[in-house]
Amino acid sequence: MKLLYALNSSKYHFHLLCLSCILFGVRPTQAQTSTAPMVFNAFDKSVGIQNTPLYQGIAFIPIYRTINENTQYFLTYAFLDGSVKYAGQAYNDQQLKYDVYEDKVLLKLVSSVGGATMELIPEWLDEFIINGHRFVHLRPTDTPSLSKYGFYEVATKGSVLTLYTKHNMERIDQRDEKFVYYEFFPEKSTYVLLYNDEYHIINSKSDLLRLLPEYKKQIRQFTNHNRKLKRDNPDGFYQALIYHMNGVVR
Repeated sequence: MKLLYALNSSKYHFHLLCLSCILFGVRPTQAQTSTAPMVFNAFDKSVGIQNTPLYQGIAFIPIYRTINENTQYFLTYAFLDGSVKYAGQAYNDQQLKYDVYEDKVLLKLVSSVGGATMELIPEWLDEFIINGHRFVHLRPTDTPSLSKYGFYEVATKGSVLTLYTKHNMERIDQRDEKFVYYEFFPEKSTYVLLYNDEYHIINSKSDLLRLLPEYKKQIRQFTNHNRKLKRDNPDGFYQALIYHMNGVVR
């Protein structure tokens, strides 16, 4: 793996906070509140985003040749507006791609350093937002009960229940006379529910009934009234179901 722009991250974060406070008249305690994104963005622009820990990563080398819109990327092949929390620091106003099949996030570098594509180091990436969709990194150390880890979309966040969706892709190998190319199609998602500070895999109505047996009537009623949604859009169905149950579960 080729690392780009290696920096001393801990030393950088210390000076980042102190210098930001000096430049913008913000006390350290204030810099950790809602004003922090503006302070950090201004500082990143002043020193150059390429001189921050965000530009530590892996040189991206494409693996899969694709020839149509059926790619492995979330929503679209194009880069999308987003933000990341990387190496403990938040970075807004970035251009991102999320490779669902490989579970990797790609960053478009600024034109002053060539505008190439870099792969972010997964272990350093805590969460990201792409085109308004928020993803968090669920790790074995945080959630030992899961069978599949990586980046999950926060589909529904409530006061009692929070639903996470793991998007999955199927790869189809295609051949013509000269080349091998690939197409990718959505597979059944994996659903994880956070309830009482524990993560539970929810891949069927039965799983939810076992987790919330005292609410069987409400779960069955919602399912019966939304069979078409469950068939045509499972992600949307589970999102709506958990949103509904947040108003029921106590």
